[in-house]
Amino acid sequence: MSWAETLASEQIQIERKRFLVALKENPSGRFLRVTELMGDRSNTIIIPTSGLREFSKLLGEMMKAADEIQPLQHESQSEGNPGNEATADVSLTEAGATARV
Repeated sequence: MSWAETLASEQIQIERKRFLVALKENPSGRFLRVTELMGDRSNTIIIPTSGLREFSKLLGEMMKAADEIQPLQHESQSEGNPGNEATADVSLTEAGATARV
């Protein structure tokens, strides 16, 4: 990994994840480094500053979609199951348990 000077940085905690956002510069230019930290794992994406406005626009569109689109129903979908994924319906009664897979 090449040397890069940090020009600005911020951290944010969302649920169990911590995000480190840093504006950096190296001889190749400026870029935004976004690092997701979760426990002992981390993932990083790097966005050249030339694409930050477009990336920000895309994030805005995704935020709008997240507000407008209804959450998926995570209940059993035995009929019309996309992707042919296995599902299981389990119902408990006083007499015992029954299951359908």
